[in-house]
Amino acid sequence: MKVKTSVTLSPAVIDAIDKFRGDAMARSTAIELIVMESLREKARAEHSAAEIERLNAVARRDADEKAAFMQDQAPWWEKGSELPQ
Repeated sequence: MKVKTSVTLSPAVIDAIDKFRGDAMARSTAIELIVMESLREKARAEHSAAEIERLNAVARRDADEKAAFMQDQAPWWEKGSELPQ
């Protein structure tokens, strides 16, 4: 089911929509397609940003674990310890 609505657009936007749609579809259909694609792109971008943040958090955790491991493996003179007994 579709809901009738009214929007006010500049003549430049109407011209761009009309060029996009050609004679093959109604202006309302073209506007709906354009809006839906824009919303899909926004959702994809938000999902990608969340996934990148998740991967960065994993990479930071792994780097911290590796640094701690390497610190444990460092020779005694790099740890600032006394001579081993």
